[in-house]
Amino acid sequence: IDFILYLSELSTLTGKVEYVKLARVWMAENALKHGPISLKSISIATWAMWFAAEGDLKLAERFGKLSLEMASKIKEQSAFFRLHTKMLYDSYCLHWKNPYHNTLPTWISTNENVLEQGYTEALAFGMLGYSSVYFCSGLNLAPLERDLQNSYENLSDYGYTLDRDRLGPILQLVHNLMGKSEEPNVLTGEVMDVDKLAKEYSGDHEQEEILRSIWLARMVLSYYMGEYPDAYAMAKKLNAFTEALPSVLLPFQTFFHACACFAMARSSSMKKQKFKREGSKLVVRFETWVSGGAINCLHMLKLLKAEQLSLTSNKGDEVQRAYDDSIAASARIGFLQDRSLANERAGLYFLDMGDTERAASYLGNARDLYEVWGAMAKVRRLDDDHRSLFGVSQFQRTPSRGGAALRAKEGLKDIHDRMAVSTEDRQKLNELRFSQRLRDEFPKS
Repeated sequence: IDFILYLSELSTLTGKVEYVKLARVWMAENALKHGPISLKSISIATWAMWFAAEGDLKLAERFGKLSLEMASKIKEQSAFFRLHTKMLYDSYCLHWKNPYHNTLPTWISTNENVLEQGYTEALAFGMLGYSSVYFCSGLNLAPLERDLQNSYENLSDYGYTLDRDRLGPILQLVHNLMGKSEEPNVLTGEVMDVDKLAKEYSGDHEQEEILRSIWLARMVLSYYMGEYPDAYAMAKKLNAFTEALPSVLLPFQTFFHACACFAMARSSSMKKQKFKREGSKLVVRFETWVSGGAINCLHMLKLLKAEQLSLTSNKGDEVQRAYDDSIAASARIGFLQDRSLANERAGLYFLDMGDTERAASYLGNARDLYEVWGAMAKVRRLDDDHRSLFGVSQFQRTPSRGGAALRAKEGLKDIHDRMAVSTEDRQKLNELRFSQRLRDEFPKS
């Protein structure tokens, strides 16, 4: 069983999908027959992970809950395995049937348990899980930046260099989006130098997850900044590892991969069909997830379908209805960043069609929503790229159909209050001081 655990870990880190699945099944078989209950609970949790990745969310939920039930019977001296099972469930199962923002209190609780029980090796994993879910939730970026910065500094102070570097790419991504980097298009700044970090871990198969974090952050940043070829290149690098580690970021990563494909199809006449086919295959995967009840994927699917339609239809009203549908779906559950993105993509479509009136309306809405999200680098980019469209006072534009009327500048705080901090659980997030608990529990000697 120890050998199988090592094989599973090594295969995951190197992206050998076929060996990961073989090792997990082999481990489960041996653990269920001969192993202690601690390994049985972890084995069942990993099975739940694979069922979810394949789109069988009902079976994934069933196995996930079974793993928690088995973990609850683990003796106190093996509490690490109970916590490990819980973190596997939180990372790979919980988010499929629950809105991202509703799972954040669970992540906070799990991270507090990590600190209380002294499992320092799980700190970075817990913080990565929390920060990934927070980013996907579309809540204001400022609290996330604060918590990531504190955790990054504390891990560095305590000599956890590897764990610190795992947090570096997402922290630098947030810095860039918020406008805290001199070159917002490049994943380099106060936190890290992307080329230096990539070179440091290049060729180290056991630490390729850090390279994956870099590629993921670069893909997202490049797409938001309109650098579609780089976003697509990063998506292709990540593709080999998607199945190896189907975490909470799997739908997120797949979404941006598909978005990059459709953006490349729109901008490349020679390879339009190639990119369109690749993106369409990813849409089918979203359809599988949504049909299984993946609540966080519905609005993504609607935006991807609107992007698909924009490549084939010259009927502006039909395409507008598709984009409006995706905007409404994003707003309904509170995905502010995706609502912004849907407005932006609609605006760019109408700009290509020569319909400057509708383009200005959608792009103006996108700009305002990005400002509420806290992505000031994106706001400045839109201002620079579309200054002529925003000749009219940007707070007097007619709102697009499907989106709620945007307020005047002085009303933006009210929008933030409703969308970013709308429930008691969300309010707790702004008070979260995860890294402060680290200082309290593990004071320097």
